[in-house]
Amino acid sequence: MKFVPDCLGVVKTLEVLIMDSNPIYEMENGCFDAVPNLVELSLNNLNDVVEVHSNTFAPLKKLIKLHISNNKKLEYIEPDAFGEGQDATLKEVYMRNNALFDIPSVLLDWTKLHVFEFNDNPLVCSCNLRNISKLLSDRITRNKAGPYCIGRESRSYQVFSLDDQVCHPNYIPDISFTRTFKSRFSAIRIALVTTTIAAVLAVIVVIVICFAKQRKHGIFGRNELTRSTAVLYNPLNNQPNL
Repeated sequence: MKFVPDCLGVVKTLEVLIMDSNPIYEMENGCFDAVPNLVELSLNNLNDVVEVHSNTFAPLKKLIKLHISNNKKLEYIEPDAFGEGQDATLKEVYMRNNALFDIPSVLLDWTKLHVFEFNDNPLVCSCNLRNISKLLSDRITRNKAGPYCIGRESRSYQVFSLDDQVCHPNYIPDISFTRTFKSRFSAIRIALVTTTIAAVLAVIVVIVICFAKQRKHGIFGRNELTRSTAVLYNPLNNQPNL
């Protein structure tokens, strides 16, 4: 499935749509026109999506929960992806582990969100992130475990701790670093997965070898025990003649 099919509109009462792990490459205006009654939408693991275009989510006026995570090529979301007016019904947004460098501050009505997770993106510290942080509720911003962004001198900063300095006209983050951060970020993830797989395989090989040795020695041990118990020793036969 490379696009959102119009045939979904046959189910007029459809409220939950999960499109994870499909080879979808287009997220644009009109692709959700057929399902305006959605309450929950999941768009995870779409490895070919690079950008979410204008008005993509505009028809979804009843949407409450949006999952759009683990999309390794998703770099940009248009400021009006939800249409001209922010969707006030949206309560939970999950944008974890994409390739986003920034998030438009006008994308949503951030004051209405109960949950907003966007960790593990190669974010650049910006005025957008600062403004979003100021609008989010305390229940979200008091989480000091992340997300983080890259600022001056390639230093990492907690997004919810950014100050108004990032909105100053003279503030310029280390763009040269962030341009290469995406490839490094992906390389780190690949390295971790490869290392984990190699470790698991090594453990399996060691277990198999140990099992084989134990079985081999166990058989030999039983054979030797059998042979040894077949030997009779009578000390009277070995006494010298008097």
